[in-house]
Amino acid sequence: MLKKKSSEETPEVNIQQQIQKIIENTKKEFGEKSVSTLEESGLGGRKILSTGSLLLDKIIEAGGYIYGTIIEIFGQPGVGKSTLALHAVSECQKQGKIAAYIDLENKLGKNNEYAESIGVNAKELIKFNSLGGEEVFRFINKNIEEGVSLFVVDSVAALVPEANLKEGSESQGIASKARLISERLPITNLKMRDKDVILIFVNQIREDLSSNFFGPKLITPGGWSLEHHVSLRIMMRPRERIQKDAEYIGIKTQASIIKNSFGSLKKKAADLEIIFGKGVQKEREIIDLAVEKDIIQKSGNWYSYGEKKLGNGKENTVDYLLENPEIYQEIREIIIKRAIN
Repeated sequence: MLKKKSSEETPEVNIQQQIQKIIENTKKEFGEKSVSTLEESGLGGRKILSTGSLLLDKIIEAGGYIYGTIIEIFGQPGVGKSTLALHAVSECQKQGKIAAYIDLENKLGKNNEYAESIGVNAKELIKFNSLGGEEVFRFINKNIEEGVSLFVVDSVAALVPEANLKEGSESQGIASKARLISERLPITNLKMRDKDVILIFVNQIREDLSSNFFGPKLITPGGWSLEHHVSLRIMMRPRERIQKDAEYIGIKTQASIIKNSFGSLKKKAADLEIIFGKGVQKEREIIDLAVEKDIIQKSGNWYSYGEKKLGNGKENTVDYLLENPEIYQEIREIIIKRAIN
């Protein structure tokens, strides 16, 4: 005698069949990538681009920037915003992909030494010189289809609408930039969907002097549309200068996750050490991570790895790892294994 199916099983099967039918019909009309279930469209299988900082990769949770998303890096002058963008370019090129830098502030100039010290291949980096904000979006939208995997716009504050470039156009006002972004960015966002493309906006901060009774509020140029469309917002603030002997060799910058569409709602921060002329040094970051996981032991001012004395003080320990890359690589592999397990 056949066992009668329970009344609870039938509706679930019918719903799954209905969903499958809807998906198949939608794909026929709108294309193979037009529809999926939420489970199928999750992070599983999505490609990741390292930020170039082990500490920042960690607090982002996904392990770096997710392809198909828009990122905003903003903060005060001189905190390493463009440096972080160049690290993303370097990591993109390491993956064998093409990167384009839209240098609206003319920072890169003719001196490629700093970018190359970070690991950027200057011969393979596309540098686009724009005369107007509309051109920037036309360039991005066209080259999404041509195989560019990373676009850096540096910066939003220098993104000038074409109408404002005309003589006597001062009356256009600051709202024209926000209007440009709100009109063009949704189109770019749609074109990026299901593509191996990342768009990074470098941005500045301003004080809104008329904000409230308690004093000026920090805002970023570009209006609300940019904030809505980005998946990840990273705010950078200066902490302190890094000194070796009697010389200042870099700055410590706090990178805070303000918005993360693919991580927890809890805000996280990491102190990035940016060395003048070199950028973020992974040898420096690996020390902090290894001490946290008890791979490197710190006793007083001494750092040791097993029976090896690495150095007295962090700067000497960094020098040791730079001179002994095999030890650095060994420690890095242990950290990665522990993170996976």
